[in-house]
Amino acid sequence: MASTSHAFFTSIPWTSRLLASPSVRTAHPFSRTPKPLTGEDSLIAGTLATSSTIPHCLIYYPRPCSADAEVNAINVLLKVEDGCNGYPSILHGGITATIIDEAMGMLLQLQSERLHLGRVATGHASGEIASGVEAFTKSLN
Repeated sequence: MASTSHAFFTSIPWTSRLLASPSVRTAHPFSRTPKPLTGEDSLIAGTLATSSTIPHCLIYYPRPCSADAEVNAINVLLKVEDGCNGYPSILHGGITATIIDEAMGMLLQLQSERLHLGRVATGHASGEIASGVEAFTKSLN
């Protein structure tokens, strides 16, 4: 099912050309889905997913050459509004850092899902990937 973000970015000529390539795959960021039971991702799924902040976000990446191939890089399209300003018409530096952090998390989540689906396909795992974080920073040295 196409997301509203996918529809938004396909309505823009230059991003539509990027997404129309048969060698491109798209994904909706897991962190943009509200998780009311745990409150996880509330900053991204709530505070930064409004019409005045970042209403649209879409991941796109090159189609892997095989089902078990790793995805080593992603691209993230964002529609950023004035609610993210630090100075008039300039994105706040903290939001910039948050976007970079989220993009790294999106890559880890996508790769984790692909690895799990590969294990399911080969009979080494069953069912859907468990919800929650599989990789996170334990400590900073």
